Amino acid sequence: MKSFREEFNSIRRLCESDKYKNEIDNLQKSLLRQPIVLYGAGSAGVAVARIFRNRGLDVVCFCDKNKTGIQQDTGIPIISPQMLLIYNPDAIIFISSTVYADEIMSDLTVLGVPSDRVIANTFFNLHEVTISDIEHHLSDYERVFNLFNDCKSKEIILGRLQCFLTPSPLIPSYITPIRISPYISQYFDESILMLSSDEIFVDGGMYIGDTAELFFRFTNGNYKHYYGFEPDIKNSNVAREKLEKKPNITIIAKGLWCCETEIGFTGNSASTSKVDMMTSHSLVSVTALDSYFNDKSPPTFIKMDIEGAELEALKGAEHIIRKYKPKLAICVYHKPEDIYELPELLKKYRNDYRFYLRHYRNSLSETVLYAI
Repeated sequence: MKSFREEFNSIRRLCESDKYKNEIDNLQKSLLRQPIVLYGAGSAGVAVARIFRNRGLDVVCFCDKNKTGIQQDTGIPIISPQMLLIYNPDAIIFISSTVYADEIMSDLTVLGVPSDRVIANTFFNLHEVTISDIEHHLSDYERVFNLFNDCKSKEIILGRLQCFLTPSPLIPSYITPIRISPYISQYFDESILMLSSDEIFVDGGMYIGDTAELFFRFTNGNYKHYYGFEPDIKNSNVAREKLEKKPNITIIAKGLWCCETEIGFTGNSASTSKVDMMTSHSLVSVTALDSYFNDKSPPTFIKMDIEGAELEALKGAEHIIRKYKPKLAICVYHKPEDIYELPELLKKYRNDYRFYLRHYRNSLSETVLYAI
């Protein structure tokens, strides 16, 4: 692989080429011809709707088999799949889910929707970050580029930069900029780490227990203890009910931070609930892992997907990391600076970590830093 600057300049030339721009334009033009139905009214669908409307694309409704009515954030109606062909026989159907795309495509086939009316498997460039936003970060990206221990990790850094150079909200699948690993292996990529029967696992941002279920699967139910941290009370209650029969688990209705305190919080009972320093209307308790585990056996594996609070939470785990060197799987996609600030902080704590990046969605979300 060439140097970072050489690779980046090659990507810039590609993104500025007429051929690349034409491929992007052709995809967007295909969406201008007819009304659009977004299949999937989750958080990705809401982001797609917002950006499509900003680009003058006509979103007539969502389709979702689990909900109907009006999507509150956008005011767009939600219809059932059964109503799709009745009310929108000529619409283009855009699959706006980054998780259930294959399942939705299968459902549409069963409904008899012609494949030429469906747009699927595009790369969702939804963060609306441009190269001008990150140009002052380039020297930082260059510095961290050489911290990673394999070419695939470096390719992911470059792929994210390619997205920043691409103004369209969509990138055709055949020029997808980031190699995507199987979603089922997120946080537990067996090409990078192995789990033992003695794992003490910290699930930072446990949501409703989806990562917990993967942990139990990858350990075959043989582990020492599971700790789930989730500040959204509705989410933690759902997780508690779902996991109540599992042995050796502790669910803590707190967020992770650098210290013990209360902090502003935007809770929506979804996977994007997060601490929010700008609000004082709703407060949640947060804790530092060093404090929480002061009188307990230390974790052997820490996962964090905490919506931008990862840096502060790692500061709150400095003692554990320095003394015990747990395996780490940390999300680094919430802020442009996470991808270099987090590994550099960990390198400061322990200079014997090896770093890897893996990416798990057809969007700029779900890029995970592994420190082993």
